[in-house]
Amino acid sequence: MYTAFNFIENFLKIFLKYGNFLILLIVIILLALCIENYRHSLKNFINKKFIINCLILSIINLILSRIYFVIEICNDIEFHLNFLVNAFVSMFYGPVIGGAFCAINEVVRFVFSREVFFTPMLFINSLFSGIIYGMFFYERDIVFWRIFLSKFCTTLFVNIVANSICLSHFVDENICLWFSLRTAKNIFLFPVEISLLHLSIKTFILITKKKKKNIYQFGTITSGKTF
Repeated sequence: MYTAFNFIENFLKIFLKYGNFLILLIVIILLALCIENYRHSLKNFINKKFIINCLILSIINLILSRIYFVIEICNDIEFHLNFLVNAFVSMFYGPVIGGAFCAINEVVRFVFSREVFFTPMLFINSLFSGIIYGMFFYERDIVFWRIFLSKFCTTLFVNIVANSICLSHFVDENICLWFSLRTAKNIFLFPVEISLLHLSIKTFILITKKKKKNIYQFGTITSGKTF
């Protein structure tokens, strides 16, 4: 008998099978818009300080990607901190450079970690997350609602939707159960990640206000009055 569960399972299979094309189209459109609207940020590519800073941040990103915490509630929940570096780079240099940084570091993480498998769509999804952070943070007042919405969008559109579409081709178990577990995992981690992101950005802005001479001038950053 054909049930609602069968309908959902078949819908998920079709969506996960062809969803990569939709994600790729969305990322291409967003990237084109960001290149047009944030063209001035691309000048950083020829800046020596930018190259040095990105190398340092890439090393930090790689280290943080290798460090993770397993939450005892479920063995499937691993918590990484490298998303903080991705958000900061997008805040400093804009969505285009931030997206490129995230995508390149996804490849670097694959090269230096034998435990991680790689597909081209993971590269695109990382680019997607950097673009989202940059669109919310670059040259804008960093207030709480921007931090909340940026993390909400990356969690929903990248972690839950895009990454699930990408990884579904390697899953042998029941697709509905697997997708439900991934969704529950990201919902569980969302308040933790948004708290860490908010605390990190707030701390950085406070430091730059008190000790401007001791902090690299990464890029244009405006701090909001409300946190």
